[in-house]
Amino acid sequence: MIISDGSKIKVYNGTGNTIDTNKIVVVKGKRVVLASNTNTDAVEYPLGYTLSSISPGSYGEVLLEGSIQNINSSSYSDGALLYLSTNGNITTTKPATSIIIGAVITSDPTSGSIYFKVFFPKTTWGDITGDPADQTDLQNALDDKVPYTGATGDVNLGVNSITMNDGTYDTEMSPAFFGVENNAETIFSLLEYNQLTVNNSTIPSSMAVTATGITFPDSSIQETAFPPTGGTDTQYIKGDGTLGTLPTGGGIAHGTASGTDTYTTTITGVTGYNDADAYLIRFTTGNTGVATLNINSLGAIPLYRNNDGALIGGDIIDGAEMLCVYNSSTNRFQVIGTAPNTLLAYVTNKDSVAITKGQPVYAFGGQGDRLTVKLAYNTGDSTSAQTVGLVVSTSIGVNQKGLIMVNGQLDGLGLFHPSNGWLDGDAVYLGDTPGSVTRVKPHAPNHLVYLGFVTTANNGNAGRMYVRVQNGYEMDEIHDVAAQNPNNGDTLQYNTSNNLWETKPIPAGMTWMGAFPG
Repeated sequence: MIISDGSKIKVYNGTGNTIDTNKIVVVKGKRVVLASNTNTDAVEYPLGYTLSSISPGSYGEVLLEGSIQNINSSSYSDGALLYLSTNGNITTTKPATSIIIGAVITSDPTSGSIYFKVFFPKTTWGDITGDPADQTDLQNALDDKVPYTGATGDVNLGVNSITMNDGTYDTEMSPAFFGVENNAETIFSLLEYNQLTVNNSTIPSSMAVTATGITFPDSSIQETAFPPTGGTDTQYIKGDGTLGTLPTGGGIAHGTASGTDTYTTTITGVTGYNDADAYLIRFTTGNTGVATLNINSLGAIPLYRNNDGALIGGDIIDGAEMLCVYNSSTNRFQVIGTAPNTLLAYVTNKDSVAITKGQPVYAFGGQGDRLTVKLAYNTGDSTSAQTVGLVVSTSIGVNQKGLIMVNGQLDGLGLFHPSNGWLDGDAVYLGDTPGSVTRVKPHAPNHLVYLGFVTTANNGNAGRMYVRVQNGYEMDEIHDVAAQNPNNGDTLQYNTSNNLWETKPIPAGMTWMGAFPG
């Protein structure tokens, strides 16, 4: 079994019974119990997938989300959705209470793979009890929604009819009730002109239904729209009136991408990129830099990370399986599941001014489940020693929340202009004004804090740096120096009894006369 791009935790089995491998469990802190779709715990706590058998009173690992490879998945079909059953088991049959726990990527007895991710059921109405003929609450709720007005698109009536009461009505229709029925009463049947009927017992003598349309009392004719000919039971009518093929297999649309950086794949039924469309893609080869994905030759779309930056080398590893979600407003695929090239932190700005992208910050305190930060600068220990990262968000207002980067590649920066002397590979140090950086190495009395190095110097806003904060040390912070409370004129002397450098005064009666003899 191989776990790719997964999130795992170690848990404790306190149930008194062995929990087998490949089971779905409810994760309550560090303890787990077998999950069941009939238990409310399954929607109130995280779910995990056991990666090994866990004996009573022992610890083991569970997967919270990710790809599981090289397993026996031959009992499932490619693309099948997996649901939580009872007693920690998995089923492909949708239960009454359906909690999706993943999808099958490859069906194979030895090299199969699935993607584990929990999708909770949508909220549904409660059960209706008693004699249906006596129910009033559901009927009242429906009555509040009709008559319906203001539709700007098609309205699906199901097995119901369109009716018209006396009052305001289309001048081409009779004042009497008028309805449309689907005689076959099946979801795949198509409405033809001879399936139009009048709802009430009074049939207007001047209304005629023919192959060319409906003739109304004022002699106007409403032409009947016919479906295209030649369709099969595996096709449907698209919005433009042409026939499309119904998707097969179920589950998330998926494909295997070939190439490096300029990836291509084929996915059945995809004819265009639509906002929020999601595709599960297996990348045969990892990326070396910015990358694009082209599905069915519809066009190469840039791939972006979750923090809205373009992919960098190593974000995709060989054989990685990732969810690519299309964003029509930016014409990008947002890639979920990239390799952990960056480490981010969600913080609250406790400074008196807004903090902006690329500014260094130091840890000021805590607020709830978040770190609070202020702008860092190197003129004192309190504003430099706890420097933790650089701002990722465009701007974080006072007492507002946002992201900082603790470690990794930060791009889209306008700080490293070659016109100001910056070069690729330059070290980046904390500056002497709040939120500033410098390429000049600071010296005492200012404090030395190394923030990282420039990967791309650019005169615009396309600069990049690799963030790796390293704070400098005071003399009394070095592990083998005991100099916490020095006095004026003290020297450092080595003490072999405790292996420490210690502060010592000059012996009485001695003065410095020059260099000691060698």
